[in-house]
Amino acid sequence: MRPCVTPPLIIRGTEFGGAKPVFCIPLVARDLKQLVKQARVARRLEPDAVEWRADSYDESNGNSLVEASRTLRSVLDREPVVFTLRISTEGGAKPIGQDVRTQCISAVLRSGLIDLVDVELSNGSRFLQPIIETAHEHGVRVILSFHDFETTPSNEVLLDAISAMIRDGADIAKIACMPRDPGDVLRLLQVTFAARQAFPSIPLCTMSMGSLGSWSRVAGFLCGNDMAFAVGQEISAPGQLPIADARAMTEALLRCGVYTGNPKTPPSRTHDDFKSIYEQSGFWSCCGYDGLSMVFDIPLDDVRSLSEEQKRALMRLLNQLADGADEALQGQTRELESLTAKERFIRLVSLSAPFA
Repeated sequence: MRPCVTPPLIIRGTEFGGAKPVFCIPLVARDLKQLVKQARVARRLEPDAVEWRADSYDESNGNSLVEASRTLRSVLDREPVVFTLRISTEGGAKPIGQDVRTQCISAVLRSGLIDLVDVELSNGSRFLQPIIETAHEHGVRVILSFHDFETTPSNEVLLDAISAMIRDGADIAKIACMPRDPGDVLRLLQVTFAARQAFPSIPLCTMSMGSLGSWSRVAGFLCGNDMAFAVGQEISAPGQLPIADARAMTEALLRCGVYTGNPKTPPSRTHDDFKSIYEQSGFWSCCGYDGLSMVFDIPLDDVRSLSEEQKRALMRLLNQLADGADEALQGQTRELESLTAKERFIRLVSLSAPFA
């Protein structure tokens, strides 16, 4: 069952920290024409929120950014808009002096045209406090963020960073790190869960970047992540997935019963569940063989006890079910729905034998 924020943060009707994760599309336009084009594409994809990465914009002055924000708001009149003028040391598109950044961010905050602002914890209190105060005075929520594009720091360092964000006045705490191995991705999820337990009223945005960490952007919500970035037209960070794929994988987990609901009464599985789950792009790259336990609703330990050949056979069985052409196999699969998990496991192994 997903650990939600109590209570969720609601912005323009969107729940940050509610039952479902927020998918945010970044806009990385260089000029107003590109910005409008990307915003229109994003809107058609129906994101939960949109981020304007203004550090990619050619004009870095307050007046220009306010006018661009006005135009952006005319296109995105319903979606929560995040304004980000990322510092170059944490992935910003270009170097911008701190005085200029302060002036630009403050001007946009005072315009009343945005809903959230993302600023980096590394700027320090002298830079952050005036911006946070201005944001809150104008009803803008603050995302304080930490990025490491080289590695994933220790759990203690990451939790200390989240604590500092909340102490400084963050409404949402964000962590993005680059993994060097799968263990780093798992540690990021451990940090996310620990932070949710320690700070149950603060929405979190955590991600492991790059292709190695891409699955954390869709599965992290099971550990307490509340917001993920997905691709509309252009990526803003490595490892972002197209929003349609990200949502499809989320829906796959929903149908598996691991997203929400009563953990004591897991839903039954049907053939249609098997087929629709398999069809979700990228699902298996995220879940691997362990995903078989979710799709077929069988004990994970039983799946892990199988040989690699037996696991591959089960995957081929599922592929055949997804194809939908084998009516006899479909009928045999439907008969499994009334069995216990253990009985279903034994029968599935038998059904998959011809695919070995």
